[in-house]
Amino acid sequence: MSPRAAEFVKRLRRFQMRVADPATRRDLNRRLAKKNSEADVTFQYYEQRPQLANYTIQSEISRMEYQVVP
Repeated sequence: MSPRAAEFVKRLRRFQMRVADPATRRDLNRRLAKKNSEADVTFQYYEQRPQLANYTIQSEISRMEYQVVP
């Protein structure tokens, strides 16, 4: 593995650990809620429909395309 690739792997592992931290998720959700007042409405929608939430997580999310934006 090249030094550049090794550095990216190292950074991705650090990112993975941060994302797994509940405090990081809470902070991220708080920041997103400030930018998007619809976030609470979306969360409530899925909390009231657990079957739809499970379907979305298991089937729909894997169909989306994702990009990492620094």
